[in-house]
Parts: sequence; structure tokens; C-alpha cells
Amino acid sequence: MVVASRRHVGTFYDLDVQEQRMVWSLVAEIRNRITSAIRIEGFHVGFADSKDNEIHAHIHVIPKSPGEYIALPPDVDWVDA
Repeated sequence: MVVASRRHVGTFYDLDVQEQRMVWSLVAEIRNRITSAIRIEGFHVGFADSKDNEIHAHIHVIPKSPGEYIALPPDVDWVDA
């Protein structure tokens, strides 16, 4: 799942505080819905930012299924959530 603001920005921190909260609220809702629908071990959450505004800043939310390996794109900053 990919989450992006309606307003085009190059980096997540170009969003104002209210927009950042809305994005995090949607990430939390997505995590809750996925967790209630399938068995998972956790999530990979990744930030895709562009300092030169080539891309629209967005956040990837990828569930980790038991026993599965996913090759995560290297151009995204990943955290385990």
C-alpha cells in the first residue's frame, strides 16, 4: 500500500504538521485493517522522498508474512514497524 498526501511535496517534512498527522493516521488505519484481515509478523514502512522534487513524497506500508522474503526497493528509507 502506498500513502501520499494530496498536496505534492518532495519530502515528507515539507508537509505541515496537520498533513503529517493525516498521513500517519492513514498509515495506522491501513495497518489495523491489514492486521485484522490476515496473519502477519509486522510491517515494513518506507519513506520515499526526493530532495530535488522529482517524485511525490510517499510512504510504503508492506505487511511481513510469516516465512516470506520481500526484496525492498533500495531507494526507500525502510523501518520495521
